[in-house]
Amino acid sequence: MTRAGIKQTVQRPPLALWLALALPMLVLFPVLLNALKEREHVPVAPRPGVLLVARPGRVSGAFDETVVLLLETGPDRTWGVVLNRMRPTPDAAPPPDVDRWGGPVQRGNHVTLTLEDPPPEGAIPLLKGLSWHLGRREARLPVGRALTFEGLAVWGPGQLESEIDRGAWWVTQATAADVFTAPGSLWVERAFQHL
Repeated sequence: MTRAGIKQTVQRPPLALWLALALPMLVLFPVLLNALKEREHVPVAPRPGVLLVARPGRVSGAFDETVVLLLETGPDRTWGVVLNRMRPTPDAAPPPDVDRWGGPVQRGNHVTLTLEDPPPEGAIPLLKGLSWHLGRREARLPVGRALTFEGLAVWGPGQLESEIDRGAWWVTQATAADVFTAPGSLWVERAFQHL
């Protein structure tokens, strides 16, 4: 009863109305979910110029929360550099003339990525405006336009494909800007796109 003594009744929608609303939702929800899953997993083959984004808890400790730029792929080996690690361990200092740790293999090797268009002589074009060469940064290149990495990320025949098949990496197209993104934010930005 209300204050005035008049009885109010609440009218509920009939069951048929609830079913009419719920049935399309039950049918459309799985279709929408499948469409989102397909969009998320547009396959990108491992090739030079793509990024490997480590999936949480699915790669070895050395590659946890890393983003790797592939430089060469082939039947005998695939390799690239880790873009978002300044050094192999937090307490290790990078050697002189080295900007970032490139990976746990061949630590004496150096690779320099350069934002120059056209590429410097002897450099291998990778992406629009981005090239690479073996060796350290040339003194003539301005700071902020080239990065030198020490060490490599290397996979043997079929190894990377196996890791991708088991879900260890997200494979996405790279841009030249990715290479020069702050190391601390690159993995978070790229992983967030897949979560």
